[in-house]
Amino acid sequence: MKTAIALILSAFVATSAAAQTPPRPEDFAYRGAIEIGGTGPFHQLTLPLAVYQGAASAGLADLRVFNGQGELVPYALLLNEAQSVTNQTESAAPFFPLPVPGKDSQGAGGISVTVRQSADGSLVSVRQQAAAKAEPGGMAGGAVIDANALKGRSIRSLRLVTGASAVPFHSFKLESSQDLQHWQMLKHDGQLVHLEHSGHRVDSDRVEWDSGASRYLRLLWDDPKQAPEIKSVFLGTVESSVNQPVRIWSEEMAPLPAQPGIFEYAWAGQMPLEKVRINLPQINTLAPLDIQYLPLQQRHAPQLGWHRRREEARWVNLTQTVVYRLQAPQGEVKSADIELYGTVANRLRLVTNARSGGMGTTPPALQIGFVPHVLVFLARGNGPFTLAWGASRIEPANLPLSTLVPGYDAKAPLNAGPASLPPSGIVQVKPTPLAGNAAPETSSPPTKCILWAVLLGGLLVLAGMARSLIQQLRQPPKAKP
Repeated sequence: MKTAIALILSAFVATSAAAQTPPRPEDFAYRGAIEIGGTGPFHQLTLPLAVYQGAASAGLADLRVFNGQGELVPYALLLNEAQSVTNQTESAAPFFPLPVPGKDSQGAGGISVTVRQSADGSLVSVRQQAAAKAEPGGMAGGAVIDANALKGRSIRSLRLVTGASAVPFHSFKLESSQDLQHWQMLKHDGQLVHLEHSGHRVDSDRVEWDSGASRYLRLLWDDPKQAPEIKSVFLGTVESSVNQPVRIWSEEMAPLPAQPGIFEYAWAGQMPLEKVRINLPQINTLAPLDIQYLPLQQRHAPQLGWHRRREEARWVNLTQTVVYRLQAPQGEVKSADIELYGTVANRLRLVTNARSGGMGTTPPALQIGFVPHVLVFLARGNGPFTLAWGASRIEPANLPLSTLVPGYDAKAPLNAGPASLPPSGIVQVKPTPLAGNAAPETSSPPTKCILWAVLLGGLLVLAGMARSLIQQLRQPPKAKP
């Protein structure tokens, strides 16, 4: 009994050790030489189309990175998403001083404006109405700032360059207007500060706000008698742009033979269905259609008899749309690329509406477009580094980027050197495994077969011992003499 238990435990331990054996480069169908640049130690490369066309796992679990000694190195996968870029610029703006209104006038007074005849709205002069008598001494109660040159930009700040003043603090209000008649408060607590003491200096000559300003700004000093002379005005603008990641497209695919009105497409590997481009061969074609895909677990279903009918019921509808290619007076007009949901698949079909007349005698070609992942790896050991993919029954090994890169900040640029996977360095060393890990392996290592045999033998011995024990318990006890 002890021998059988020891045999079984040994088999379990050996099987567990075999399952934990790291994969080797020869276990994968494809290998590609990675070209790296920069100092590292981290490098990033955008996965090419060839990786998706040879991948055996929908989640890219079959990716591994090896160094020159054949050792695995850690890596992470991240989605190549759109990045928002903000540019801040500062430009000088023309301004027009506003005289201090007389004592009998209320507020800053009205504004009489003369504009350029080009009708661009640019100011050439600003003066108080006659009812607003200016104070002696030529003091300015504020200024009107012309921002027409920055039309189309979001004005978010103002900076003043002023003359000397005996008072270190100057408060002001800032208003905004589109037509010089109706003003809205933009900044009610603006302040200009110039402090100097014992060789130290503090200057605060800039104010900011959250929303964009209009074509004209009006600055009004809280205490015009103490206000400094404005020499220059600078307006800061903020322009935001979005850098879209580069999308890769498959080559045009012709459909497989199918039923009338149904166009079925199949391709190797795993590609996310983010966008579909349907290239209609004939001009003046318009067709409503359904786009459907076959889930990966159904890829290897038999194609004949009742199996075919079962497969027909498993097609999943992705969307309904209308595709067209028309000859218009201004030129040829085509339907846009179709947005999908990123479902990973390798079978797709178009089902047309028979009442629409179909697509003609020549079937349409299909292209799949998607944004590829970025692979970040730690260049441990010596090169050359190799990316391998296309292995069945393999668990994912990618780490979170925050684990791979200590102190990683998602808002900051990734500190990783560039890397690439040239097509000339990609080789296929064995047949591509079936997708979804659905098919059994064609061959098993001899060691694994031996371990399974030992395990089954130990189970049989254990079952025999249990049977013998049950038989002994069923025997009647012997009578005492």
